[in-house]
Amino acid sequence: MNSVCMAVYNGEKHVKIQLESILEQLSIEDEIVIVNDNSTDSSLNIINKINDNRIKVINNDENIGVIKSFEKAINLSKGKYIFLSDQDDKWYPNKVTDVIKTFNENDCLLLVSDATVVNDDLEVIHESFFNLLNSGEGLVKNFIKNTFLGCSIVFKKDLKEKILPFPDGIPMHDTWIGLVASLHSKPMFLKKPLIYYRRHAANVTSLKRERSVVLVARDRAKLLLLLSKRVIRDNRFKKTKVN
Repeated sequence: MNSVCMAVYNGEKHVKIQLESILEQLSIEDEIVIVNDNSTDSSLNIINKINDNRIKVINNDENIGVIKSFEKAINLSKGKYIFLSDQDDKWYPNKVTDVIKTFNENDCLLLVSDATVVNDDLEVIHESFFNLLNSGEGLVKNFIKNTFLGCSIVFKKDLKEKILPFPDGIPMHDTWIGLVASLHSKPMFLKKPLIYYRRHAANVTSLKRERSVVLVARDRAKLLLLLSKRVIRDNRFKKTKVN
C-alpha cells in the first residue's frame, strides 16, 4: 500500500490536474491523505467532485500552516511507502513504479527524485531541479543548505516514528525529514525527473537568492539543537525497548 500526503491551501487552480496525475497510477488499495488547511477558495469542492474513495480529506478548522498540515497527513498515513505531494505540481505517469523499483534495488529509508521545473502553463524553465540547486546527498551539505525537495520526497513508513512529531521551529518539513533520514541511512537522490515542479520564473530565480549569514547561522544553530534532541530521544527509546 502506498500513501500520498498532500497539504492544500487555496489550490483551486491546479489541484485537480495534480490529483488526476496521481490517481491514474495508484492501485485500489492506495490512498491520498489530504489536509485542507482551511482553504477559502473552491479547493475542497473540486477535490470532493473527483469522488474517489482513495482520497481522504481532513479539514482544519483554522489555518495551521504547511508544516503542521504535512505533519498531520503523515501521521494519518497507513502506507508502506509515503509520497509527499504539493497541490500545484504534476506527476510523471511512471513516478510510482519508478520509485518502488528504486527502493527495491537500494537499501535506503528515503528517496528524493529530480524534477522538471515548469512555469504556470507547464512550460519547461529548467530541465533539472537537481542541477539548479546542486542537490545531492550529504548530511553536512544539506544541513548547511537544504537540497531536499519536499514534493519529490518518498520514504518508508519506518521513518515515521523518527521524524514525528515535528518540533516547533524547524525551517521547513522537507529539511527536517531529509536530515533526520540522513542520521539513520543514506538517502537516495534519484537523478531522474519524476514530477513537473510548477514555479513562476521569478520564483525560480529566488531559489538561488542568498540569505544573510546571520539569519542562516541562527536558523542552523536552532536546527542543530532540535536534531540533537531528537537523537537523544531516539537513543532513550532504543534503551527502553532493550530493557
